[in-house]
Amino acid sequence: MPRPDPAAAGPTRKPIPWAFVPILASMVLFAPAFLGLDAYSTFFLRGDDFVYLAEASDWSELSSNLFRPHNAHVVPLFRLWFYGVAQAAGSYAALPTACLAASYVGFIVALLGVGHLVAWESRRLGWGLAAIAGAGMASVPIPTVAWFSAGQAMLSGAFALSALQAAQLARIDSRRLWIVLATSACAAAPWIWSGGYVAGPACFVYLQLDGRREMRRASWLPAAASCAVFLASVGITGFSALGSGSEAGFRPIAGLMHTSQAIPEFAVLANLGLDGTTTPTQGLALTMAIIGIWGWSRGMRFRPTPLEGAGAVLILGGYGLAYAFRGSFPFESLRDISWYQAIPHLGAALFVGGWATHLLDPDVRPGPPRRFSRRFSLGLLAFLGFAVLIQSPRVERRFLESVPPLSASEAERFPTRELRRLRALYLASERRARQDRFLARVDRLQVAAGGLTAADLRRAFGRRLGPGMPEHVAEVDLFDLLSPPSSPAQAVPLSSSIRERLEALITPEPVTRPTWLAPGEPWTPREW
Repeated sequence: MPRPDPAAAGPTRKPIPWAFVPILASMVLFAPAFLGLDAYSTFFLRGDDFVYLAEASDWSELSSNLFRPHNAHVVPLFRLWFYGVAQAAGSYAALPTACLAASYVGFIVALLGVGHLVAWESRRLGWGLAAIAGAGMASVPIPTVAWFSAGQAMLSGAFALSALQAAQLARIDSRRLWIVLATSACAAAPWIWSGGYVAGPACFVYLQLDGRREMRRASWLPAAASCAVFLASVGITGFSALGSGSEAGFRPIAGLMHTSQAIPEFAVLANLGLDGTTTPTQGLALTMAIIGIWGWSRGMRFRPTPLEGAGAVLILGGYGLAYAFRGSFPFESLRDISWYQAIPHLGAALFVGGWATHLLDPDVRPGPPRRFSRRFSLGLLAFLGFAVLIQSPRVERRFLESVPPLSASEAERFPTRELRRLRALYLASERRARQDRFLARVDRLQVAAGGLTAADLRRAFGRRLGPGMPEHVAEVDLFDLLSPPSSPAQAVPLSSSIRERLEALITPEPVTRPTWLAPGEPWTPREW
């Protein structure tokens, strides 16, 4: 794609030299890593990570499980992504670091999608970087980066934004290739995570609001792609994809009420660094107030711009789809499910970017953006610092909640917030180190087991788990992480020496008891 023409959208006073644009963009993209440093530096594998790993221990195992539903989600592309990350890591010991890097890459791709859409819609490159900063310098997306499996929601959102980027380029030069790419991205997004089904409707609304006949006609293709993938997933899973016969079920009214609470709590308050809880009535009233303010700012014209419409679909559809399938649960039990907030968070950035664009220049058409001024670049850097100040307290609170709560003696020993943060950092680092040692033993077990299969080891030692592995998933254990041997050994009794050597590798370390605890004070944190 050719370099944008600085004069394409009008003059800019003292524009920043092009050489400084990638430097500033890199600062904006990697500043969120500083905000979530505690969570990222203690990254560990947990829960569903091990389920996906067990079902992709080698290529044949991956192939047989590629379209296997996981919690009613059919996610073959995410399974392939996870397998590729594991292969790139080369060993289980290196896997947590590889997964963290891959999670942040998916986050960066999503942020770039937000920036591109806002920059080309507003024809202001600076606004695109501001949108990246606003979406990235928030506490909401941190959990989806700090847990690899939760990151599939962010990666799915990145594909939805890629579809919108292709649709945006179709509005600019009307090439059919862009519609093909948008349709392909809409088909891919839900096979990374089911929330990606909103990609097709978002593209549909975006192209419909363009107003031109050819764009309206083209809008049906991305929508049809999402429908086709949905029908394929239902064909694979049966009607469990709809929640039929499940504990949760599909309850759209409850999903709507949950959505009305999520919008003010997460899309507004959390992005301001605040924690707030609402009742269903308060959530509905606040959401209607937000809609009213938006309409009032536009002279009570409630027809959105294409970017506003697409952002609204990602917000309402992202929340609504997730919460409607969990409608039998109270919102209190769903409030901390971080991956439900990923796609709506990206949609909120688009909606605000489209809203601001319309207020400044309601007649602007998408096209190549112009550079920003030096003064704007200083303001953007100031915003990054300001975002750290307002978001850090909420990020720290969430990190403190991720470790075992303080005992009575610890509350006296760690009276200040900084001391409690250091305690949390120590405990989380110990957990990561314990898992690292466990994964290194898994690598050695792969060699020491020789031709023994997972079934052989399970018969000899029973079910064994390691740090972070889910106890409630009965069909997954330590031995499922081993690649099947090329030539399985014959079923013969294990000698005592081999049994002792294997026992030393598969026995998990006990959780380290902090030395500062009072004598006799219990220390039995679950899943730690």
